[in-house]
Amino acid sequence: MDYAGDRWVRRLRDGVIPRRWPLVVGLSVAALAGAAIGWAELSHPFVVTETTRLRSAVALVILPIGLIALGPIVAVGTWFRSRDDRKTLARIRAGSTPAFHLPVDAPGHAVAETVRPTGPVVWTVDGVGLHAWTPDDAEPIIDLPWSEIEGFDLSQTVSQGMEVATGIIVTAAEGPPLLLTCRSTLGRPYPAGATKIDILMRVLRSLRRELDRSTV
Repeated sequence: MDYAGDRWVRRLRDGVIPRRWPLVVGLSVAALAGAAIGWAELSHPFVVTETTRLRSAVALVILPIGLIALGPIVAVGTWFRSRDDRKTLARIRAGSTPAFHLPVDAPGHAVAETVRPTGPVVWTVDGVGLHAWTPDDAEPIIDLPWSEIEGFDLSQTVSQGMEVATGIIVTAAEGPPLLLTCRSTLGRPYPAGATKIDILMRVLRSLRRELDRSTV
């Protein structure tokens, strides 16, 4: 498998949710920084008075509020996502040993009408193909055999004049393509960045070369 030397890729291969304490520490630091900035502004009004002439005046008001609010918002999102991912991983491990786990943020567009209200939160990869799992179902709700998959490509959008990856397109032999909005970490709610999406696509391509026996 390509990129097996990267720790975050190995975690997805092994189905490991990273420890929470680094995230908790980071959120705590952000909240404390926001509180400190807010206290400084309230204790020294002349700072705000002087900066009202600058374009950054609004930022000085919003920044501390945003930093303080960031902690609870991310913490709640992480708790819900971690709960769903743990339940899903337990169902996966009860009946299979995948070669890779691909967490997603939303159901694939082409299969949106066939999935449960929660939608798949993890796709697994094995010798048969791709399988979509939810925390509420004991079996995959979608199975895509290798024989029905033509390949993997990037879904891209233009941002500031540059093409940026936003997801992975699974091209089907028959029917419309499937768009996967990926996450790079199990147990975390935020989507993967463009660089990691590109790596995930390359990982899927390498896994197909290793596992697909439909063309042998």
